Amino acid sequence: MHKAEMISYRIDINDKPKVVVAGDPRLAADVRKWMPDALCDLSLVETGASLIDSLLASNTDLAIINSNLPDIDAISIVQSVSSLKRPPYLIIRSDTDEEIDRVILLEIGADDCIALSCGPREIKARVRAVFRRRFGQANHLNVFVKNPDNHLPEATFLGWTLDRNRRQLYSASGEVTSLTHSEYLILNALFSEPGVIKDRSSLMGLMADINQVFEERSLDVFISRLRKKILTRGRNDLIETVRGKGYRLRVSTSDQLPSSTR
Repeated sequence: MHKAEMISYRIDINDKPKVVVAGDPRLAADVRKWMPDALCDLSLVETGASLIDSLLASNTDLAIINSNLPDIDAISIVQSVSSLKRPPYLIIRSDTDEEIDRVILLEIGADDCIALSCGPREIKARVRAVFRRRFGQANHLNVFVKNPDNHLPEATFLGWTLDRNRRQLYSASGEVTSLTHSEYLILNALFSEPGVIKDRSSLMGLMADINQVFEERSLDVFISRLRKKILTRGRNDLIETVRGKGYRLRVSTSDQLPSSTR
C-alpha cells in the first residue's frame, strides 16, 4: 500500500480513538490497513452480544457493524447500540442494496448506512470523514489532531440544555436524551442560533461532511428521529418546520430568547 493511501493522524498514544468492527473480518482487515495499531485501538467482534459487551466496557468512538450478525437482526442491534448512554458513531452495512432498508436503519438510530454493493474505497472515505469530523481538523498534509481537552460550552434554550461535550440533551427536569452524531450536529446548529431558520442545504452540508453519499431524504429521517426523542422528554415539539425554508427551534410570540450559551 502506498503511503498516500493511509489515513494519517497525530494522536496521543494514550488517547487513541477506539473502533469496533462487528461481524466482518475482511472489513476489519481493511480498516487496520487504513489506520494501523499506532493510530487507533481497533477490535473485531463476531456477535451482537460481544459488541454490546465491548461498548459497555469502554467508550467507543466508532462502530462499524455488518447487518447479518449470527445472533441478532440489524434493527435490534441498531436499537440496542443507539440506546446506550454514550453511543458511538454508528455505521451499519446493509445486507441489501434497497434504499428502504437503509432508511429504516437510519430512522431507528444509525448515523450512516452502507449498501451491500458499496466498495472498500467508499467505505474508507466514509470512515475518514468520521475521523475528520470527530477527532480534529485536516491540515494541508492531511494530518489530524485529536484534542480531548477542548471543552465546549453548554447551549441552553427554554429549559433545554445541550451538552456539547457529552453530546446529550437535558430537559428542564434533568432527563437525559442521548444523541447520535448526526442528531447532535443538527441540534447543535439549531441551538447555536435559537429562532433562526436553518435552511435544508446548510443542515444537509453538515451531514454530507460525514457521509459522502448523503441523500436529501436522510435529513427528514434525522429530524423525525430527533422529534420523537424530544417528545418523550417534553410536551411540545422543540423543532419547528418553516415550510419552504427549513427548521428552527420553536419560539412562541410570548417567548424571549435566552442566552444561547453559558
